[in-house]
Order: sequence, then C-alpha cells, then structure tokens
Amino acid sequence: MLSSKSNGLFVWFLKTFNLKNEAFAGRNSIAFRQKFMRYRGNFILGLTSVFMSILLLSCAAHASLRTVYYDAPLSPYFENRTLTIVLISDLHSDIYGKDQSPLLRRIIELSPDIIVLAGDIFDDIAPPIGTRLLLYGIKKALPEIPVFYVTGNHEYDSGKADEIKQELSYSGIKVLSDTYMPLEVNGIPLVIAGVEDPNIQLWDPLYDPSSAGKVFKAISGIDAYKILLCHRPEIAKHYTDYGFDLILSGHTHGGQIRLPPLMNGLYAPGQGLFPKYAGGVYKTVGGLIVVSRGLTTRRPMLPRIFNPPELVVIRLNGYTNLKDD
Repeated sequence: MLSSKSNGLFVWFLKTFNLKNEAFAGRNSIAFRQKFMRYRGNFILGLTSVFMSILLLSCAAHASLRTVYYDAPLSPYFENRTLTIVLISDLHSDIYGKDQSPLLRRIIELSPDIIVLAGDIFDDIAPPIGTRLLLYGIKKALPEIPVFYVTGNHEYDSGKADEIKQELSYSGIKVLSDTYMPLEVNGIPLVIAGVEDPNIQLWDPLYDPSSAGKVFKAISGIDAYKILLCHRPEIAKHYTDYGFDLILSGHTHGGQIRLPPLMNGLYAPGQGLFPKYAGGVYKTVGGLIVVSRGLTTRRPMLPRIFNPPELVVIRLNGYTNLKDD
C-alpha cells in the first residue's frame, strides 16, 4: 500500500511530466507505481544534487574579490581637484593569496590618497597574521598615505581592542576613538572623524555613549569636507546632524545572500532580515552613507551567495552621478 505522502509524490510526478493516471490503470498502474517507489530515492537525490550544484557554483562564481567604485556628488571643495579613498572593512584577518599580495597589489594600483579601515579588520577567533600582513604591506608600499581606523564589534569581542589600537598607533595608523582630525589632502580641506563600536560598553562600564556627539559638535564650525568612519551603518543615522558629507561603514557582509535587483541582502546583524543598509551607497540628509560588503568570505558560516567580497573606492572628483561598477 502506498502512504498518503508517497501517493501525493506520485501524483505530483505524473502532473509534472504531463502524464495521466488513466494511462497507468490496472496492472500497468500497479507496476509503474512500484517502479516509481523503488526509484523515488534516486529521483529525490538527483533533484537535491542539482540544487546543491547550482548553489555551490553560484558561491564559487561570486567568491572572487571585486572592486566597487562610487563617485561622490559635486562639492565646492573639489573644483579642479580629485581625491581617492579606499575603504577596507570586515577583513576578519582573512588572507588573499600569498602574504596578501593580490589584495595589496589591487590597493596599490588604485593610487589612493587616503585609506580607511572601517572595523572588524581583526577577528576574535582567527589569528591576526592576515591583518598584520595587509597593514605592513600598505605601510611599506604607501608610506606617505594616511590610514585611519575605527573599531568594529569583533575587535572588542576579542578582548584585545586596547592592544589592537595601541599596535596600530605605533605603526603610524590614525586611530579615531570618538574623535576627529583636520587635515588637507591634494589641497582639499578635510575633517575625518570616527566613532567607537557600541561593544566598547561591554568592556568599559564608564564609557559614555554620548561622548562622540559632544565632540562632533565642534565640527560644524569647520569649513571642510567632513567624513565619518562608523563600523555599523544602522547607528550612522545618529550622526547625520553633525554635518558629515560622507559616512563610511561595513559590518553587514552584504546581507550574506543577495538576489539583485530583487534583494540587496537577506540578513545583517543589528538590522535583521532584509536590512536597509546591506551594502552600497545611500543618500542621507546633507550627504551619503557608503556601506562596504566586506572582504571576508569566512564569517559568518552562512555562505555568500551572489555577494562577492569587495574593496570599495570612493572618488571625490566633482561628478554628480553615483556609480556602482
């Protein structure tokens, strides 16, 4: 006797292949049903294999590193001037090729004027060798290029955030901990600010979450193009009132699974399902938020599907159109 589930599967098979039950009446029906039941396991296994093959191929096809370019809107500071910012986020100490050489080569070829590290460059589980190889290579190849850093949640999850910040400061990288730095690059007056990741409160009970806002009040009076580094894009909205022209973030890993143009991301920590800021460029009051989809392919365990790791380039060159290459 066929169970109700088996009979339902049999009927679905007939309908799928436009077969009629009448064609298998009597002995033929019984024989066919028996044969179908005998091979139903192979049939289901075959369908599963096809599905998994498509899934694995899509992961492999979208696992290679890509470079994404965004052009900032026209600003009076950029008349006849250019500025190239390379945004590195969520490396999680992954290693590309031998000693990070493919990643380093790509960064060097971009000829950046500024490099920013938007958190989770280190990891709380993986050893730091991948991050140190990258940062050493950057400082060796581009010693005159300013590099700025803000913490991510995984630096604090490691329990070594203070050591990490000290290590980076010793290497010449500017660590922005709820502070800002005025500078001039290519004749363009800039202010680059950075906020601590909220996970600092897990390790420093005396930390004041409003401290960044109190510091940033002074920025509004500075005549310059203002950039904020903020690891989590979902909290960046708290700082849009301070006159930032550009906010640079990461954290989302692109929402892990994408189905462009239907779905920009499935899930991001801190935002949940179908996150608003999964990755890309977003207009805000008075400026833009650029969210990197990150460099790691290892974290979290859910694979990246139609969502390759990326190196982000922001070109401040007077163009009025935004571009995602």
